[in-house]
Amino acid sequence: MADIAVIGLGRLGLPLALVLAQAGFQVEGVEKDLSRFRMIAEGKSPIPEPGVQGLLERNNLICLPRASMSTAPVVFIAANTPPDPDGSLNLDDVRQAFQGARSPQRVVAISSTMPIGGCRQLDENLLGFVYNPQFIALGTAIRNLSEPDFCLIGASDRMMAAEVAEIWRHITNGRPPIHTISITDAEIAKLTLNLYLTMKISFVSYLTQLCLD
Repeated sequence: MADIAVIGLGRLGLPLALVLAQAGFQVEGVEKDLSRFRMIAEGKSPIPEPGVQGLLERNNLICLPRASMSTAPVVFIAANTPPDPDGSLNLDDVRQAFQGARSPQRVVAISSTMPIGGCRQLDENLLGFVYNPQFIALGTAIRNLSEPDFCLIGASDRMMAAEVAEIWRHITNGRPPIHTISITDAEIAKLTLNLYLTMKISFVSYLTQLCLD
């Protein structure tokens, strides 16, 4: 039986699954997109992220087309949350993954980007899971996950949070601080940092354009 399953093998999920495998965990990756599933099963990276292909070749990632096939006791949900036409995040894939993975015998960690209040849409009482957002940039996802500046865990269940924290201590050799806060505060922190980084990039781009003009 695998130690950990990662649902959604996109720009976040595949690097996350490979970093977990590189740390010594037996990992199952679940991908419902059949073309992406076939590529990963054949040892080919479907995303242009530095380091992913090398880790895919060096690690035994078990690839599954359906979450129901996994029996792993710990599940990370990294399903996509694309924007709807009105700008809100679409939680359909996360909701489907959560409903399939949730179990009293399982630790479920949602790592997908969630809107404020999004986790409460999954469970009004915020029970049975933790929110463990990741802070990655395109081109540095492997380094961001294996050497994070900090780890953030939003939880109502302290025992579940402790299990997720232990996984990150194993990955990082206990280097970065791990902060356990409420799920709502974790949602706010994730979106605030995303907006801050977007603002910095926009500001630098604006200054660059001024200099070129």
